[in-house]
Amino acid sequence: MKAPSGKNAFVVGCFDTTDNNQVLMTIAAARSLRAVGNKEDIIITCHTSTAEQRQRLEAENIRIHEYQKIDYPNLHLFDNGSDKLLQFDAQKFQAWELAEYDKILFIDNDIICNTKFDNWGLKELTVSLGPLAPFHTGIMVLQPNHAVYITMRHLLQTLPFTPEEGWNNTGPINTQWPNWKFQCAAASQGFLLYYFFKMTNSGIFINDFPWFNHYAGLLKFTPEYQEKLKQLGITDYHVPEWAIKKLAELSGLNVTESVKAGSRYPV
Repeated sequence: MKAPSGKNAFVVGCFDTTDNNQVLMTIAAARSLRAVGNKEDIIITCHTSTAEQRQRLEAENIRIHEYQKIDYPNLHLFDNGSDKLLQFDAQKFQAWELAEYDKILFIDNDIICNTKFDNWGLKELTVSLGPLAPFHTGIMVLQPNHAVYITMRHLLQTLPFTPEEGWNNTGPINTQWPNWKFQCAAASQGFLLYYFFKMTNSGIFINDFPWFNHYAGLLKFTPEYQEKLKQLGITDYHVPEWAIKKLAELSGLNVTESVKAGSRYPV
């Protein structure tokens, strides 16, 4: 067991550091953490970045942790365009490598912090509620440990996995924990279920994380999210044409409730 360092940190997940919107969202998430008084280090983990991107992020006092990209062959299984998402979800586990910290709070970059986070006593692994699954990996409290990271990476690369048979043939995810509506969760959330229940028997804890608002899927293209970005000084965020059309299709509906009910994209 490592000696406590007395330091905690936030890790913000950036889906694609070559995409300007993604960099802007990461900066907004970091600014929102600072705006409400969080003093801990803010880090992004990424496998590639340009000098311009590094300069931009470092100007926001965001530490960049670069690593060699790892391909997980078992995650190239879905024919619905989700391979990139699944590879990104697996890269989130890179946060376990940051062993100089006692606790890490990982957040996706489409999350805005609205109140100072003050509950570093949450146990590993505490995850957030999900609208399409009992939990998702958009917010996680974890205890970084290099040995755990190496073990996870090895298992992700070598264990057999299919959505039908689960990880290491333990069965489909709905037989282990019911009410999964998002098929791709079988890969990333399914791996965490396997590791924390089958491998370590330590379990997974659920928290609604009231300190944060998660603008998942289409929510990150809504006027509400755009207004949040403007309040944080982000003025060049671009809403793509396909998202404008999709939101128009939902015109007259409560977009937030529609997205939560399932009319959403996975990233």
